[in-house]
Amino acid sequence: MTSARSLTFRLLVPVLATTVLLYLLVFGWILVDARRRALVEAETRARETAIRCATEVAGYIDRTFQIPRTLAAEFAGLRSQGVPSRASVTAALRQTLVAEPEVLALYTLWEPNAFDGRDADFVDTPGHDGSGRFIPYWNRGRGDPLLEPLVDYDKEGPGDYFLIPQRTGRDAWIEPYLYPVAGREVLITSLVSPIRMDGSFVGIAGLDIDLATLTDRVGAIKPFGTGYGILVSGGDVIVAHPDRSQVGRRLAPTDGVVASLTEAREAGRGDTAAVAGFSEVLDAPVYYVSTPVVARGIDTPWWLVVAIPRDGVSGDANRQIRQVMVAGAVLASVLAGVLWLTARSLARDLRHVSHSVHDGAQHTAAAVRQLATQGHALSSGA
Repeated sequence: MTSARSLTFRLLVPVLATTVLLYLLVFGWILVDARRRALVEAETRARETAIRCATEVAGYIDRTFQIPRTLAAEFAGLRSQGVPSRASVTAALRQTLVAEPEVLALYTLWEPNAFDGRDADFVDTPGHDGSGRFIPYWNRGRGDPLLEPLVDYDKEGPGDYFLIPQRTGRDAWIEPYLYPVAGREVLITSLVSPIRMDGSFVGIAGLDIDLATLTDRVGAIKPFGTGYGILVSGGDVIVAHPDRSQVGRRLAPTDGVVASLTEAREAGRGDTAAVAGFSEVLDAPVYYVSTPVVARGIDTPWWLVVAIPRDGVSGDANRQIRQVMVAGAVLASVLAGVLWLTARSLARDLRHVSHSVHDGAQHTAAAVRQLATQGHALSSGA
């Protein structure tokens, strides 16, 4: 029995070793190629998801931007028809604010005496300051619409909502800033359109959005159930984040999203970049995919960085790889079994041949001995 096993192993080992080596080489190449394809597919799905989410955010901004653009056109039209009523414009602002629940405030601001030439008649009246300029600011800082005068419109930084469109004559999407609304400081962004008469700048129409509103809207972005979105301004200020304590903070070089943002910006205005990283929010590996949020008429895009869990985006591909590995293991086991049975059968046949040769040799030896005995007997008889 021992010799039979020994023969089986001697036959099996070199064949099995060669077969397994070739199998591992081929199967290893298949796994590497499958993994590469899985990563490409995962990154592609991540990019597609981020682009879809960024398109939704850009659509919201464009739709919201239509409000000040429409108001600017309407106010310019009223002014061109004669001397308009400040009360009617103020009422239109209030009515529009009531109809737009996601808007924190609506306003218009005119250059001195540019609206009706009567600034002196409205000094310190509701919606005016000591200059008498037409600067009504309707807001819902206390819930119900409240009329206040605009402030800080002549100061660089806090007054960018007015000074930038005044300087450029174009629509402006203002970087996040703190602004007093109904007696409290609120972190906001502004969408502002210039009002022009006969080619000259005469004022603005604008609206403010509470960054908390943007965080709620961006917070609805949950790719693959657990992912999330981060909205970053053109100046690298965090506008929306699942961790609200991060809102208003400037991105630090160590933030995981920076690599993705940098790569996307270097690639070009309309490009998207996916970078593998680790999310502290999810405590898991993710793809950070940065996609520009481009608002019509705005030169500097904001950015939506979507954190997409790698397990979610590559789940199907990983399952396919695991299935290939299981199938490979089963195939290897079957192959080893077939080789074992083949070696045993071959060893059995060889043993039969060996026994037959041995028996033949014994018969031959017996015949030789018999002939020798008979020859000896004949010799003795003679």
